[in-house]
Amino acid sequence: MSALNVDEVIDKCRQKLDKWRHDCHTIIDRFYEEKCQELQQRCVQQAGQKRKKIRQLKLKTNELIQEQEATH
Repeated sequence: MSALNVDEVIDKCRQKLDKWRHDCHTIIDRFYEEKCQELQQRCVQQAGQKRKKIRQLKLKTNELIQEQEATH
């Protein structure tokens, strides 16, 4: 094997490794974006549930206040 052939083999292997690296980064980036979206959705959903619970508690509190005022 000549030095030129070795360099060609090394170059081809490097190209394959570089492609593999790029493909892996693409997969990781997609997975990261997907998880970021899931996190965003969960946070929005939980915040909505907490707001709903707060509204329900306010309504119940107002009802209790009105009942107590009516009995006095």
